[in-house]
Amino acid sequence: MTEHNLASGSATGRTNKDIRASRWRQAAQVALGLLAMTACGHSDPAGPGGSSPGAAHLDTLTIDPGDNTLSNEPFVAVSNGWGPVERNRSNGETGAADGHPLTVDGVVYARGFGVHAASSMTFAVQGMCRTLTATIGIDDEVGSRGSVVFQVYGDGVKLYDSGLLTGASAARPLTVDISGRSELRLVVTDGGDGNAYDHADWAGTMLRSCTSAPGPVPVASGAALRLNTGGPAQTVDGTPWVACTAVTACSGYVTGGAASTPVPAPTITGVTPPANPTIYQSAWIAADTQALPAGSSAFKIRVPVANGRYQIRLHFAEWIKTAAGQRVFDVRLENSVVLDHFDVFREAGGAGRAVVRSFDVTVQDGAVDLDFLREVDTASLNALELQPLGLGWTNRAAAPSTLYEAQGAAVNGKLYVFGGFYTNLNGTKPAATRKAWVYDASADRWAPLRDIPDAVTHAGVAVNGTDIYLAGGFLGNHPGPQTDHVWRYDTLTDTWTALPPLPGARGAGALVLLGRDLHYFGGTERTSGGSYLRDDGDHWTLSLDAPTTWRSLAPLPVPRNHLGGVALGGLIYAVGGQHLGDEAHGDLTDVHAYDPATNTWRAVAPLPLPLGHITSSTVAWQQRVVVAGGVTLAKTSGAIEGAESDTMLSYDPVTNRWSTRTALPAVRQSPVADVIADRLVVTTGSNSAGPTNTTWQGQ
Repeated sequence: MTEHNLASGSATGRTNKDIRASRWRQAAQVALGLLAMTACGHSDPAGPGGSSPGAAHLDTLTIDPGDNTLSNEPFVAVSNGWGPVERNRSNGETGAADGHPLTVDGVVYARGFGVHAASSMTFAVQGMCRTLTATIGIDDEVGSRGSVVFQVYGDGVKLYDSGLLTGASAARPLTVDISGRSELRLVVTDGGDGNAYDHADWAGTMLRSCTSAPGPVPVASGAALRLNTGGPAQTVDGTPWVACTAVTACSGYVTGGAASTPVPAPTITGVTPPANPTIYQSAWIAADTQALPAGSSAFKIRVPVANGRYQIRLHFAEWIKTAAGQRVFDVRLENSVVLDHFDVFREAGGAGRAVVRSFDVTVQDGAVDLDFLREVDTASLNALELQPLGLGWTNRAAAPSTLYEAQGAAVNGKLYVFGGFYTNLNGTKPAATRKAWVYDASADRWAPLRDIPDAVTHAGVAVNGTDIYLAGGFLGNHPGPQTDHVWRYDTLTDTWTALPPLPGARGAGALVLLGRDLHYFGGTERTSGGSYLRDDGDHWTLSLDAPTTWRSLAPLPVPRNHLGGVALGGLIYAVGGQHLGDEAHGDLTDVHAYDPATNTWRAVAPLPLPLGHITSSTVAWQQRVVVAGGVTLAKTSGAIEGAESDTMLSYDPVTNRWSTRTALPAVRQSPVADVIADRLVVTTGSNSAGPTNTTWQGQ
């Protein structure tokens, strides 16, 4: 029981403060009615020891230069011993706005806070103000009863302690130096005798000599931003993440909430580049879990950018909740709800698992605005990525040889390119090479490598750590035979090792690593003279933990060759391709997703246009399947070759939609592409005149 009937008590032996309280009670008794007389029997969750919704939240930080009324500022966190903290009223009872005029020692104050021990109010003052002033004391509504201690903390350091004050104590003026303090916390404790009648007032509370807050740091036009919300700055495989460890240490992007880092750090699984587990081991949260009514803003993020199209990626992981429904919130992006009643635990499939949600948005007001709205418990965000959808392409060092139909992949910031044709199909018999090269993106320099064992083209390619795998393909000059060879290239030692061959010779199939298993699917077979016999839907897998024998899995529903293959989100995607050798009329839009848990393929959204010759230019980038260039249908009915493409296509598995990105600087058939430091590097490939050696970088 926290309180007794405010109208009870003897009139004898009263102080002047008791007399003032008696007169106040006579005027207020009708309004209080039965609510006041029954307060002691309440067991409402908003009562003793709880935090409560109501008038305890304002949406945005409003500190202006000069002096500011603190009761106009939003809470970062708030708790109260009985009912809600009241703004510009005494504490009152368990409901919101049921207090009365703040009155201390006979003086009525228009502004301030009415609280009840034990209480705590936290504000993000961002080092903007020099002094906190107030008049403190127990509200006259409880007479001489009550005993409390007022305390002021700045960034966790106690700056002021009033000592014991009772209802009989005179009002006390307070002046506290808060210069340079980012977080201000006002605390009231009971006097050691329980918290009955502990109605404490922070009256006339002001922030003095405040300066303007620095504005948020604009993102350069065409640049990406990665914000480690709740954590320090770090670089992951060459990709920088910006710190966001406090309201004042977040480049001005965040309003409300606070950083949270659990100890010990939780184990996080399911992380994909350009993040790492550390990114998910801190978060930005609304620190108070109860004081915000459902549907109100927990915190906001505003990032100044140039107007245009952007991809927003939100990273989440649940650390604490043990079941679905325990943390639920909404997210608004540019004033539209993009996540409705989002439950991290449910969406990730449990605690300690990373989950990412991506959205494309058009910005027209010079900033990306996000608002996180509480529904159950509090909102949280582990990281934010902002990427312009309009790519800017730059020329990089040309490859040492013109090539197309080569194989390649990136490892540790370098792009490896193997084999391919170095002469053209048009009027010249395409000649294959055994040469290999590596492109160092940071140095913008190419270097030769050890020759590959086969002069191969059209091989599938996959990466595991520092090893690159090639499987199948066509051997030698065109039209060479298909092969069943499988090779592992060690980038650390520049050596090649043969692995068990495919169950059958195939050319122009796809190779994908999922977990610890290689998957080869699709491809084609042709005669020694180059005539195509059949397309294959065979799907084989080889365990890298026991690489002895390939075994069969569910076949690809639509057999095809020259297709793209990529792993993303625990699934394998087979993208596009062509039928037999008919690149002029046989290119496909089919896209299928393979689920290893059920050993089944299913059709997903088709490509916006038919595309083949994309085996080494289909990649996973920014949680999307991205396809660079390729060959599409011929523009004339009698053509025997397809039309080279400059398209950049992006598939979002969450929305099951394809979108276009800024096109390549020129058309390219069968280029080699991969992601380095979150930039797409595209090299070689052919145009209508023949093979090229261009290298482009997209960001």
